[in-house]
Order: sequence, then structure tokens, then C-alpha cells
Amino acid sequence: MTRPDPDGFEHDFDRLAEFLTSKDLTPLPISLILPASPFGTKNADRWTTSSAHHLVRTPFTGGRKIAFKTANQYTDPLAMFLATWGGTGRILWAPGTIGILGAVPLYLLLRQHGEKSLLVGLLVLTILGIWAAHAAVRILGQAAPSEVVVDEVAGFLLAMLWVPFDWFWVVLGFVCFRLFDRVKPWPIVWLEQRLPGGWGVMADDLAAGICSAFVLKILVDLTA
Repeated sequence: MTRPDPDGFEHDFDRLAEFLTSKDLTPLPISLILPASPFGTKNADRWTTSSAHHLVRTPFTGGRKIAFKTANQYTDPLAMFLATWGGTGRILWAPGTIGILGAVPLYLLLRQHGEKSLLVGLLVLTILGIWAAHAAVRILGQAAPSEVVVDEVAGFLLAMLWVPFDWFWVVLGFVCFRLFDRVKPWPIVWLEQRLPGGWGVMADDLAAGICSAFVLKILVDLTA
């Protein structure tokens, strides 16, 4: 049996210490497998499944400020484009609000072809949104990145399922959904805190969309 080279381990840890004490944020490829993730050590395996491992400095809470980031040069840019809804989530001022506004053109496009078209679009966006949000959580190193607004887009589409195709209801749906998204009553906040990765990012806004849809449906029935 070949014994591990102690000098090799010492060299690896020297590089690790040098990186952690430096201000260089460039990912450092290493061969060490450290159990660090934004969701605790029990979920660290999902951060170390790729052959490309990097040690990065990230603003995690409740643990060390290091985590592994798996990189895919082909799908990661696409995932970030979708997660930030074409970059609207990177706007510094109220990215969530801007994200919902960015959902309005998609709603108008889908809704003019009927409710079934809106429902199909919502299902497709939800599936892709979970994938994109999960990738964004890994790339940005945050459990709930503010740049990710695809969840707001999906939640707004869900909120608008049962309302008439009219600008009055678009504005009212925007206000209603934004209210639930900001206040986050139970179980919306519970879903955000309990579900990991892209599931948690998407679930709380979809729950806000469901709550908004019921409120809007009641208002539609009252005004009919």
C-alpha cells in the first residue's frame, strides 16, 4: 500500500491558507474534498459531484466562508441568463420588482393564446426555473441570491391564471403578488427556509403566486 506523501498534504494546506488570507477572489483548483456548503455538511455532496472543483470565497452564514463550486462552461451562462431573467435581476434597485415587470410581456404573449397556453408556459418555466435557480445558488454561493428573479416571473404567471385578460387585472395582480412576496406569510417563508437550492428559491414565490391567485379569483367573482 502506498502511503500518502506528507509533504504533499502540507503543500495543499499551505496553498489553502494562502488563498483564504488573500484578497484574490479567483477560484483556486484544489484536490482536497472539504465538506462545505450553504446548506450544511450533509448536503455537501451535491457541491462536489463534478470533476471541476474550486475553492471560492463566499458570504455563507453559519459556517466557514468557503465552498466548492462545480463549473460547466456550456450550461452555466444559460442558467444565469434565465435565473436573472435576461439580466434584469442584476439591477441594484428592487430586482424583485423589476423581475415581476419583466414577466408582464411573457404573460401578455402567453395569455393572448388562451389559459391553456399560459398554464403550459408556467409549467415549462417552473421546471427550467428550478434548474436555473439551483445553478445560480451554486455559482453565486448564496442560498437565496437576490439576482435570481425567475421565481418572481413564475409566481406572477401563476397569480394571473384565473383573472380576465385586462390591464386592470395585470396591475392588480402585480400589486397582490408583490405584497405576498414581500410579506411572506406562513407557509411561504417556511418553504423558502426548508427546501434546498433551486427548490426553495422557486417554491416560496410559487406559493405566493397561489395565494395571490386565490385572492384575485375572489375579487373576480365579487366584481362579476
